[in-house]
Amino acid sequence: MYITKRDECTNFTRVCIMEVSQFPQRRTKNLLINAGFRVNAREYVTATATVAADEYTLDRWRVLVSGESVTFAALDAVNEITCPAGGLGQKIEDLNIRGGAYTISWEGTATCKVNGVSRANGESFTLPEDTLADVVFYSGTLVFVQLEEGSIRTDNEFRHISEEKTMCARYYQQYSKGTTTHTIGGAISSQKIREAFTFASEMRVAPAVSFSAVQDGAGADITSDTTFSAITSTNLTQVGATARTTARTTAKDFSLDAEL
Repeated sequence: MYITKRDECTNFTRVCIMEVSQFPQRRTKNLLINAGFRVNAREYVTATATVAADEYTLDRWRVLVSGESVTFAALDAVNEITCPAGGLGQKIEDLNIRGGAYTISWEGTATCKVNGVSRANGESFTLPEDTLADVVFYSGTLVFVQLEEGSIRTDNEFRHISEEKTMCARYYQQYSKGTTTHTIGGAISSQKIREAFTFASEMRVAPAVSFSAVQDGAGADITSDTTFSAITSTNLTQVGATARTTARTTAKDFSLDAEL
């Protein structure tokens, strides 16, 4: 980048060449979401073995092999994790891949594959336009991971935590966990309670809605009415085998899942 500056002492114009990296970059360059492992909406506990293949742990990151786990210390601003032998991966949505040259970089002892092909730290390669990319790390420590457009490795992008959480919420949202509850309200008949629930942010697709530990009324069952499900809201309905005794009910472990 060239910048013209007038020297007041000699009264002539000089041209300075300055590094582009000296200026703040206002675009989001890292295509990996939650690359710093700071968001943990599922409240995943370090070293907890997964019970299924491709089970999600820290937001956007899934353990590929059932029975394996991710380990880490208390999550902070900068986090180093340890990836399992079978792999810890993130799928990048096709709408975020414009195609062309991309560069992968990280720190730590883990190895990497992109779309099943082994990649070296700092290596550039081509990704096709509008095609999902699967980035997986294996058997080692991992920190400062980044996938960016272009053939040159640049400094790791550190995003504001609120921005990172919003990006994660396109794929997964958790509203109650453990002992906390989410209230379903609004009786529409003697045996039905319905809530028109609006999501915290727009999701990738109409999500799968999960509940557990339904409260208030024997034989109650809470469902998501798919007829009215969308990427921004859904209808949640409780149908009881007997007449409802109150105008509301609650449920634990209320989550919305639109992962890839």
